[in-house]
Amino acid sequence: MPSSFTELIFLLALFLPVLVAAFLVKVLIERRQHSGNHKVKTWTVVMVLALLWNPFAQAIILEPLDSMWGVAMSNRASAAGIIGMDETQVRSLLGEPSKVRYYSNVLTWEYKQIPGYWFGSYFQVFFRSGVVYGIEANDD
Repeated sequence: MPSSFTELIFLLALFLPVLVAAFLVKVLIERRQHSGNHKVKTWTVVMVLALLWNPFAQAIILEPLDSMWGVAMSNRASAAGIIGMDETQVRSLLGEPSKVRYYSNVLTWEYKQIPGYWFGSYFQVFFRSGVVYGIEANDD
């Protein structure tokens, strides 16, 4: 049994394509008995969207984009001279972080590279004494 709401949503995302496929098969069987193509088109679109929401299908499609986006953010930050910037300067360069965390007394700002991507990486900015001392393009 899932222990959190996020785990429940993840499990639903895993099994949603199976449920949608069952409805698609049902509609295809009904179509053989009746004329009409509208339901088949609708459930085909729903099936494609369900697959795109599925974490494993996302990993195949979005992982290369996630990696490229992390490298691009790293290049942009390095070109702007992010090392040594304070929080206000980083906020004006990259915007608001997706998450703010503390790891061993190190303030870490995390920027989600592809929103909605279940296994997506975060671009991380590390602060010490209110100043950036390091970045990481992909946290995985």
